Amino acid sequence: MAKDDEEITEGVRIIANVMPSFPVDPDYKQKHFLDLVQKSLARIGISKFKRIAIEMLLFDCIIGNTDRHSENWALIKKNKTLLKLDDAITRKLSFKEFLELLINKELRNEWLEFRRNRRLFFAYFNREFNLTRKETIRLIHDNTYEFAPFFDNGSSLGREISEDRLQVMLQDNSRSFEKYFSNGCPDIRVSERKTTFNDTIVYLLENYPEECAHFLSNHLNRYNKEKFTRIVNNIDCSLPPTGFESYRLSELRKRLIVKIIDARITHIYNNIPI
Repeated sequence: MAKDDEEITEGVRIIANVMPSFPVDPDYKQKHFLDLVQKSLARIGISKFKRIAIEMLLFDCIIGNTDRHSENWALIKKNKTLLKLDDAITRKLSFKEFLELLINKELRNEWLEFRRNRRLFFAYFNREFNLTRKETIRLIHDNTYEFAPFFDNGSSLGREISEDRLQVMLQDNSRSFEKYFSNGCPDIRVSERKTTFNDTIVYLLENYPEECAHFLSNHLNRYNKEKFTRIVNNIDCSLPPTGFESYRLSELRKRLIVKIIDARITHIYNNIPI
């Protein structure tokens, strides 16, 4: 996920900025709250990722992911910075305006100009913003992040369910499926007690309507059960005809995956506040 000039910063390191004891706490999983995630993002100046954190939790609820612990989400930190020196100095940019210029890969010449005139550069930031040389250097390197693509999503979609249970779970009004569908819990919590996927969905819809509306309009509104079923049915079609049997999904397991996703998305739409 990270290029040569980038590094992965896992959630546990971000949370440690707010709660230093978190990485060594034996009960850290019980303290992995959505509110703590949001405070941690805000601490390093990227509260704009609040929406993505909520979308990540909604995604986990849909697929039934029970393993989104603090090392299974991350930010990507860009380490190489190009900045436009001339604009910063001649226009006397505000602090916010300067930050918006920190990363711009088309400004190579301005970066070279900065390298040649670094004494002037540091003097400018000391004069205009009362920043020391060390503070300016830290500013350049610590304020450019992207939310990493969601990864390690494997503890989901009923992977732990054995083949001999699938037929029972696929029956209409299956008590076995209803139990599975109602009891699972995400790793990121929204309250002190463990909250099921279904209850977490209801909580997010009620407490984060704007973020959930964005998720629905940009993602879920494209959902089509027939198209999704075709995707799942053909997910292993490119495997060689022999030698990879253990990597194929049985027809019953594919049907269960579709049933889980469709039931969870239906649950979301049924619980949108009026």
